[in-house]
Amino acid sequence: MPQDAVPVLYVDGEAISQSTAILRYLAREYDLYGDGNMNMTKVDTIVSTYEDFFTAMIKPFMEKDADKRKEMIKDFGEKTVPKYVNIISKILSDNQDNSGWLVGSKLTVADIVIFGVFGDMESMLGKDTAKAYLENPKLVAHNGKVAAVPAIKDWLAKRPQSAF
Repeated sequence: MPQDAVPVLYVDGEAISQSTAILRYLAREYDLYGDGNMNMTKVDTIVSTYEDFFTAMIKPFMEKDADKRKEMIKDFGEKTVPKYVNIISKILSDNQDNSGWLVGSKLTVADIVIFGVFGDMESMLGKDTAKAYLENPKLVAHNGKVAAVPAIKDWLAKRPQSAF
């Protein structure tokens, strides 16, 4: 196992490690990376922004002290979520294609990661924490658009239930 860590994706006997490398490989493989270098760079920017947000989102789960964890979740909902909601909402508004997608005129891996992180936030951290997202009609509509993609809709209907 490369780097003695998971995740690892094996393709034709080759091991690909690191979640973001796997994500980008699959995006290129399945035409979910955007068209042209600039759009691909925009996708990379959103994926990196997602990583920053997700890192902040999971920090409370690492905290052993219940009171401190509760305070961290509250702080995350009051400060971090609104910050990233504004960032992603602006990206969505700035897309010159006005397609409802984050980049260009078709679904990209950027849409999928944002769908995943905002879509699961309420179930993971509660309605109060997800408030800024839930009150943003553009992002809620974006998540609805992603959820309506036939393959994603099918997966959501049959996926195993979990906290994450």
